[in-house]
Amino acid sequence: MSTEAVYREVQRFRRPTLWVVVVATALVFLAFGVSEATTLAGQLLCLFTAVGLVAGFAAMRLTTEVTNEGVVVSFPPFRVTQHIPFEEIQRVERHVYHPATPLGHWGIHVGLDDQRSFNIGGNEGVELVYGENQRLVVGSTQPSELVDVIRRMQRQERTFE
Repeated sequence: MSTEAVYREVQRFRRPTLWVVVVATALVFLAFGVSEATTLAGQLLCLFTAVGLVAGFAAMRLTTEVTNEGVVVSFPPFRVTQHIPFEEIQRVERHVYHPATPLGHWGIHVGLDDQRSFNIGGNEGVELVYGENQRLVVGSTQPSELVDVIRRMQRQERTFE
């Protein structure tokens, strides 16, 4: 069976306020770290840390794919990838984030009772319930379309069984 994506969404950190904080932190680290370091090695460490912070945020992205086999969510540069075959998905629905809830924040979150969330921004996503009551909430800029594609692919999967 082909694993070519029938749906693909890539999100990046684009909020200007976040980038102001990241760049300001890197600049403060550079200004004080490099000037206060007493050795060349210390100065280089501060320089590489500041550059690495900015480069790390620039490289971060949330990729959600629906293939013929299931849903694949990854969050590079972290080595975090979640594969969920269609036959394990019990429920899929649009999800609205609430900041006060355990899974209502940006980033990668692992909650109690096998709850996980991957979110870059916004307040909407898709909730998948699979396996033995495991939950995954994935942020999406197009949650209705993502839900529709997953449901359509699940129906096709059942047709070919």
